[in-house]
Amino acid sequence: MKKYWLPILSICLFLILIFLVFTQNSTVLSFDKIIESFFASIHNQLFERFFMEITRIGDMIPASIFVIALSFVLFISKKHIKAKLLLISSGLAISLGTVIKELTERGRPAIAKIDTIGSSFPSNHAIIATVLCLFFIYELSIYIKIRWQRNVFSVFIVLLFSLVALSRLALNVHWTSDVIAGILIGIMCFSISQKILEKS
Repeated sequence: MKKYWLPILSICLFLILIFLVFTQNSTVLSFDKIIESFFASIHNQLFERFFMEITRIGDMIPASIFVIALSFVLFISKKHIKAKLLLISSGLAISLGTVIKELTERGRPAIAKIDTIGSSFPSNHAIIATVLCLFFIYELSIYIKIRWQRNVFSVFIVLLFSLVALSRLALNVHWTSDVIAGILIGIMCFSISQKILEKS
């Protein structure tokens, strides 16, 4: 049971969050509004342009092309388990996120900086950013033999994919709870997929 702590914890936290969001818990709603106001207060054109470029990394088409291309490279490199893990975890996570979006139909913040469609909860950008972040750190960084280089690589990956998730708040297209939900779904689907493939 001990080795399953991460998927179990992420599932529990996600269920708690979804309950709080859809019972309109005042603490969660206030927190969402505070973060929205914070980003509005520091907003400027340079800030907006930077996050518009960053958020494109998590857009569905480029993210899907990247996942498929990387999986193909891993397959031809005979790293079949890693390729399967990337495909299964990202596919499962985005599918789950899409289903939850359809079921919940949560409204987005009022004044978005870019055009968006569909429900706000959860953030698919945060989902795919989390899956890719975990995949790079746990499955690819092991090939970097020098410890300090591996640490630098890990910090860069965490920073990059954190900025993708953060961009959804900076551009006011998601509530903070949407992004946190996306991160939890990403952790949940990656860790479950990892455990399943470890047994195969």
